[in-house]
Formats: sequence, C-alpha cells, structure tokens
Amino acid sequence: VLYLPGRTLNLSNGHFLAFGPSNHYNHQIRAWAGSDLIGFHGSTRELFVERNGSILYMGTYKCHYLNDMYPKDMEPPQKIAKSMLVDVALGVPPPAKEISERLIKQQYPTGEIDVEATGLQLVGFNQRLYDALCKGLRVVSGPSFKRKPISQSGAGGSPAKKPKRAL
Repeated sequence: VLYLPGRTLNLSNGHFLAFGPSNHYNHQIRAWAGSDLIGFHGSTRELFVERNGSILYMGTYKCHYLNDMYPKDMEPPQKIAKSMLVDVALGVPPPAKEISERLIKQQYPTGEIDVEATGLQLVGFNQRLYDALCKGLRVVSGPSFKRKPISQSGAGGSPAKKPKRAL
C-alpha cells in the first residue's frame, strides 16, 4: 500500500509523481537516513490518495526511480506543500521546535529541503480490493426530519383555527 498525503501530483494520463525529502531523520538511530521513497522503487503498490477530505483508491502502480531526471536542487511543484516535506523529513513524532529547527539547519544549510521524485506508473486496478472497500463503506445518512402536516385551511399553510363559542 502506498499512501503519501499531500505528496503526490496527478498527471493527465492516470500516472502520478510522488515527492519526498532526500533525507529523513531516523529517531531510533538519531541520524539522518535516505529518502523514505527509496524502499518503494521497483515495487508495485496499491495507491491511495486524499481528495477533498476523502481517501480514494486509485489503482495498482509501479514505482520508478526518477532522481536522474529530477535534480535535487529543483523545487517541488507548487501543489506539493513544503510544510509536508518538512514534516516527513523530521519524522513522527516530530521533535520539539528548537530541535527541529536545529536538525533542519544541520541537514539543509540553505533552508531549502532537497527533494526526490518517484514516478508512479498505473499498471492495473485491483477490482476485488475496490469492491471490498466499497462493501465495507458505511453510508451515513443525515438527520431525518418529520414534517408537520399541512392544515386543510390552505392559504399560507397556517393551521385552521377553531371558531370561538359564544357564551
């Protein structure tokens, strides 16, 4: 499964580009490690993307190394939030703000995060997975309202008044 919220760019032909920082901080070894995308290169994964607050299954994608075609000093497209790349670079959970700033300055002295790109080539669609996801989807209906019956008086929809009794 491949889910990279805020880090993918949809191409017109159904393919995607994925972006990530060239290095990410590994909290276990307390050192910078390579890109989090490296492990995906050459593999085939089911891609999920976020759109309008929903997570959508897009299909089966083969991951391609593109760093030779996407130089490190090149900035990511505007649709890729730099803040998301910083979050990925710092790892989860992110260190305290002071430590985060020091780590970023240490690894990226210019203040700009080096970016790597991975090509995601659409190679198929797992219909069984899609059907299972749809079957498991619960549709939540909105609140139900009961309407008051409209009176027989007609005009304006106001209820008919009972005539007053004379004493």
